[in-house]
Amino acid sequence: MPEEIPAGPYPDANPKTVFGVAKPGVHAVPAVALFQMGRAMAYGKAKYGLYNYREHAITASTYFDAAMRHIWRYWDGQDTDPDTCPEDPARRIDHRALAMACLGIWMDAESMGKLNDDRGPPGQLDLFLDTYTIKTPLPPPETPPPEAPQSLVPRHYELELDEPAFLRNQYSPSGYR
Repeated sequence: MPEEIPAGPYPDANPKTVFGVAKPGVHAVPAVALFQMGRAMAYGKAKYGLYNYREHAITASTYFDAAMRHIWRYWDGQDTDPDTCPEDPARRIDHRALAMACLGIWMDAESMGKLNDDRGPPGQLDLFLDTYTIKTPLPPPETPPPEAPQSLVPRHYELELDEPAFLRNQYSPSGYR
């Protein structure tokens, strides 16, 4: 006899769903971003070799700096990296995708034990951000928006006419009278 499926917010009654939703997924990753990152990784494969970051240790600051250069170049107005395809601007790779590739490699190297983590000791960035963030109270998400005052609600009028007034004696088959 099959096991009973526990109650929960599942989209179907398939037993696989119960186990599948408990595992990490990628369905929420925007496809365009994923495939743009794939283009950036393919460029890196051609330039440095496939999985070089698994064969040799990498240094965190190298990838941090590379990602930040790509992000700042994009933020400064350069959408794509001219080095990725000098002869055809339409085929150049987006700086954001190249930054994503840097961060992906960094995370993969860390998971493989191939990361030289050369970050300094923790600073006080959280304290700084908390201190200088403007605190604006927001209503709880469950709170419905306030209703508009009655003076702002449009009124709907219905008139019952046998013939619209604007048509009376204004038109004839030959046009205006």
